[in-house]
Amino acid sequence: MIIQWNIRAFNTVKNWPWMKLFFKIKPLLRSAATEKELAALKEEFLKLKEALEKSEAKRKELEEKQVSLIQEKNDLSLQLQA
Repeated sequence: MIIQWNIRAFNTVKNWPWMKLFFKIKPLLRSAATEKELAALKEEFLKLKEALEKSEAKRKELEEKQVSLIQEKNDLSLQLQA
């Protein structure tokens, strides 16, 4: 009964000029929302990319520091053995 009622209601308003306008505008509203969402995703992507670059630089720096500390440790152990 609900489906029949909805179909009857739709049939009564589908030829109204305002509804025709609404049916034409409705897909455009979805595309505008999609564009906003896409812009937000691009912005988030750029932030994440920048954060990744920073973390990669810090990782390389820490790896270099680790290598130097290991070298220093090995030098100290050689001095201790001598």
